[in-house]
Amino acid sequence: MPGSAPPPSGPVQPIVLDAQTVAWFDSLCGGLTQAIQALDPNGTGLTDPSLAPPEVVAAVRSAGTLFGDTAADLETLPPPTFQGGAALAATVAAGLGAAATSFPQSAATFESIDSSDVDALTAARGTLQVELLTVLAAPLQSIEDLPQDLRSTIKVIPACRSLTT
Repeated sequence: MPGSAPPPSGPVQPIVLDAQTVAWFDSLCGGLTQAIQALDPNGTGLTDPSLAPPEVVAAVRSAGTLFGDTAADLETLPPPTFQGGAALAATVAAGLGAAATSFPQSAATFESIDSSDVDALTAARGTLQVELLTVLAAPLQSIEDLPQDLRSTIKVIPACRSLTT
């Protein structure tokens, strides 16, 4: 179009996050990292048949507690300051709070399965994994919906680095 400026070229200026936003994501990422580690104590995932049922139950309960602790911590912190930050904070805290409630319920259901029924345990491991991912989908998707440049900047926060590798 005549008279219009050419698109900008060269490096894009990175987004700079303020201390309040960094503190909120530091808490979130730290809590998520601990919960993920709790859910995968052997580095093989909950569907690994070598993970004994009591270990699966303990891992899911521990993760539920950690998600609840993270949600409670996030609720005490001021939200990220970028546009939509308050809504993101509310969505994520509510989602982690829901996980804190549903994870122990899922653990109890898994625990009630006859440990000698290998087929039932195998099916239940898959169901458990789907349940856990489903409850976390909304809060995690709200982060994925952030603009790419903002997500890239968040990934640089030290506590968030391990979640992106």
